[in-house]
Amino acid sequence: MALLVLHQRASRRRARAAAVAEALALLHDLGPSARPGGPGGDRGGLLWVELPERHLEAAVGRLPRLGYSTAVDLVEAAPAARGRARDPGWRLVRLHTEDPAGHREQAPDRREFLVEGGDGHLRPVRGYRGDGRALGRRGLPVCDARLLVNLVARAGPGRSGVTL
Repeated sequence: MALLVLHQRASRRRARAAAVAEALALLHDLGPSARPGGPGGDRGGLLWVELPERHLEAAVGRLPRLGYSTAVDLVEAAPAARGRARDPGWRLVRLHTEDPAGHREQAPDRREFLVEGGDGHLRPVRGYRGDGRALGRRGLPVCDARLLVNLVARAGPGRSGVTL
């Protein structure tokens, strides 16, 4: 079994259950399971997902689509270090790190949307905050949009899922 450590986005740490559900949904066909706790789990912001080793390569290809996790490490057995009494016997190998600049460039306030005006014509607008009316919001932050897509548009064999 491969043990993955997901580093939860700081701004979404209160949504731990959502982050776990997202990871399990994204990897659903690879046989994942969520593990509570684990080393460092007491400090918050870390999620643990286990999946069969044979599915690790497929999982790595999906990790950039995570919305609520910014980095993913693999727990790997470390070669024994001679003379080091405190050697834990394992090490973390980084599998994915989110590119903050790339993430920012995908943000809704950087993209243009078409919005229908009162006259029925479409006009280009920027931003996602909207005008404060009930349906005035035009978009979601990228991490929230990715989370929702991962929860409903499950990837599977032969399907790449949706990329945001």
